[in-house]
Amino acid sequence: MHTPLGTSFLALLLSGCALTPAAMRAADAASLSDRDADRVVAAYHNPAPPDLGRAPHSFDDATAALHGDRIADFPAAVRYTDEHRDETGALALAARLQLAWGEDQHILAAILTHEIPGASDRARAEIADVRDTLVRQGDQHLAEGMRLARAQLAAAPADWRGYRAAADYYRIAGDWRRFDEAMVRLDVLKPASSGYPLLGGLEQLERYHDRRRAQQFFDLALARDPQLTRAAVERLLARGSIRSAYDDYVKLKALSPDHQVVVWLGPLLERQHLDWVDSHAARRTFLEDRAQALSLRDRWLEVDLDGRQRPIAGEE
Repeated sequence: MHTPLGTSFLALLLSGCALTPAAMRAADAASLSDRDADRVVAAYHNPAPPDLGRAPHSFDDATAALHGDRIADFPAAVRYTDEHRDETGALALAARLQLAWGEDQHILAAILTHEIPGASDRARAEIADVRDTLVRQGDQHLAEGMRLARAQLAAAPADWRGYRAAADYYRIAGDWRRFDEAMVRLDVLKPASSGYPLLGGLEQLERYHDRRRAQQFFDLALARDPQLTRAAVERLLARGSIRSAYDDYVKLKALSPDHQVVVWLGPLLERQHLDWVDSHAARRTFLEDRAQALSLRDRWLEVDLDGRQRPIAGEE
C-alpha cells in the first residue's frame, strides 16, 4: 500500500498512542509553555547561520552533511551537488539530501504537534504557522528527492547509490514491494553500507511497528558509522519509555549539540526528565520513611490488652 505525502506522512509519525515515540510523549507531558513557543518560533525564523567550516568542498563533505543530519547544512550541500551535477554520484546524493531534508521537516512538525496539547492559546497560535510551513516545505523537498531518485535509477540502473536513494523513496511512499526490491539490490551491491541497517531500522518502525528490532538496526548503523546522526535521532524517537529516550537524548546532544531535534525538543525532554527524577526521589524518600516507621513499630510497639505499652519479648 502506498502512503501519500504531506499530512499522511505526518499522520504516520503520529499513528496510535501505543506507537507514539516516547520522546514525543515527553513533550506532551511537559506541556509547551509560552516561553517554549517563543523559543521555537525564534529558532525557525532566525536560525543560526550555517557553519562555514562545514561548507562542502567535495562530495565527501556533502555526504558528511547528509550524515550529520542538520537541516542548516542541507542548503549548501544541495547547492554543491547541483554545481557538480554532471559528476558521478551527484544525482543520487542530491536525491538523498532532498529526501532527508523533507523528512526532517516532517519530524519537526510532528514534534510540534505533540508539544501543542496543554499549551496556552498564544503558544498554539505561534506554533501553528511554523508547523504548517514545515509540512509544506517538507512536501516540496520530498517530491524533489523522489524525482531525483527516479532520474538516478533511469540514468544508472547498476549504481548502488541509486538503490540507496530509491529505498528511501519507496519507504516514504509506503511502496514496500519496491522497497524490498531496492534493499535486495543494495545488499548485493553495497552490503557494508551504514545506510543499510538505518533503512532496516526505519522499516521495523514504519512497516512492522517493532521498536526492539528497530533499536538493534540503529545500533548497528551507529557501530558502522558513529557520525550517522540520523540513526541516533531515530533511536531516540523510537524509544518506548521516557527514561530511555532521555538517555539517548544525552548521547544525541553530545554527538550533535546543534541538531534541530536537540534544539527544538531538548528543553522539554530535560524538563520532563527533572520532573521524573524529582517524583522518583520523593517516592523513594516516602518508602524509606515508611519502612523505618514500620520497623520501629514492629520493634517497640506491642500493646497489652489493658492498653499498657511494653517491649517485645527479648528486648527487656
